[in-house]
Amino acid sequence: MEDYVNYLSLVLLNTGTGFMILAGFLLAGRLTEFTRWIPGFLVTGFISVLFGLHIVITWPLPASYNIAFGEPVFLSGILFLVLGFSLLKDWSLLSVGIYSFFAGLASVLIGVKVYLLKLSLIPELAAMIFLFSGISGMSLFLFTLYDNKFTRGFSAFFLFLSSLLVLATAYMAYWSHLETFSGWVP
Repeated sequence: MEDYVNYLSLVLLNTGTGFMILAGFLLAGRLTEFTRWIPGFLVTGFISVLFGLHIVITWPLPASYNIAFGEPVFLSGILFLVLGFSLLKDWSLLSVGIYSFFAGLASVLIGVKVYLLKLSLIPELAAMIFLFSGISGMSLFLFTLYDNKFTRGFSAFFLFLSSLLVLATAYMAYWSHLETFSGWVP
């Protein structure tokens, strides 16, 4: 049995759902009733900031898992919150795109290192999640520069792939964690 509280299934479900919402937003087109997407961005951002910050500050996970999982979750949470507020206030998304590019680049680098260090039960899957979500983040910068069908579709494609992989991992984690922690007592 694990000797720490593992809430990564919640974090994964939140992240995968957020990626799916963002992909939907991009495919719908920024100019068409964008306000309907704001609550999803804010909820996703709040949960990611809360748990990502907790992981970054307290290191509840084993070893470098805290860096590999906590920091990208926190950064994506900030991005979701700022995206939601930017749409709410009709602010330019350019600076969000710039931030997203560098956060995405970090995710790509983390994905490579997660694979090399085998930092997961299925390191190939974890690496693909980080790589696809990193490409998504980097491509959102292009979307903020050139809002057209190609940039929206390109970003949405990688967000959709990331979402499917993250959600599959989340549901496997729920299945596994319910058994693993069934006898755990605080």
